[in-house]
Amino acid sequence: MNTYSSDPPRDADHPASLVAIGFESGGASLNGVAFVPSGAGPHPAVLLLHGLPGYERNLDLAQALRRVGWTAMVVHYRGAWGSGGSFSFANVLEDSAAALEHLRSPQMRERLRVDGAAVSIVGHSMGGWAALMTAAHTKVLGVVSIAGFNLGAVARRIAADPSFAQVLHEVFEPQMGPLAGARADGLFAEVVQAGDSWDVRTYAERFDGRPALLLAASNDEEVPVDMHHDPVVEALSAAGANLTHRVWDTDHAFSDRRLELTETVAGWLGSLSS
Repeated sequence: MNTYSSDPPRDADHPASLVAIGFESGGASLNGVAFVPSGAGPHPAVLLLHGLPGYERNLDLAQALRRVGWTAMVVHYRGAWGSGGSFSFANVLEDSAAALEHLRSPQMRERLRVDGAAVSIVGHSMGGWAALMTAAHTKVLGVVSIAGFNLGAVARRIAADPSFAQVLHEVFEPQMGPLAGARADGLFAEVVQAGDSWDVRTYAERFDGRPALLLAASNDEEVPVDMHHDPVVEALSAAGANLTHRVWDTDHAFSDRRLELTETVAGWLGSLSS
């Protein structure tokens, strides 16, 4: 049994716990949950950002990170899964920054025993884009993108081939149920308007010398590797990022590689805090 699947000894004075999280972003109330490890801490922490709409929230990863001593906070953006307000990609960026600030706050250092100087971001799909975009604007210990969906690449594709918008509509419109105030066509019109300002590659130079882990799936029909992963890897590598990247033979949710995903992410994060 490896480190990521075995429970640590219980600390009666500082037991592991599950803590409901609530904070404001853009005047709306966001909800989430924190997985707090055993021990007095302070603990390194991870902000976990889910995708669009977030059917896979990587809670197994949050549990595994807690077992090896990380506080893991999972949040829901405005308009997603019961959080207040309306969902939009612009709000996702604002909410991700607000969540990171909240995780680093004195309140969370006290309540969750967080080491505010050792916070990383892990995002899946659209959350991978949000994680990289947030890290480009704020220093973090490290950043992980799992099947990252680069919205800037989508903007360029629609500009070159407007019919691609219909492809996106057919894929994402059936998934909009958990998102308040959002329709696929409006979301991707927002992407086109933002253009290169939402392309991770635009900010590649900001990752010079900084650690990043990019994971992708070869059987990913929603986020093709050649469109989303490979160009970002190339841009960050050229900019001098301390980059680790892999492509696995699995699907968008890493459905049959969850243990390997857990071990890879937890092991990589552990190398940053050791």
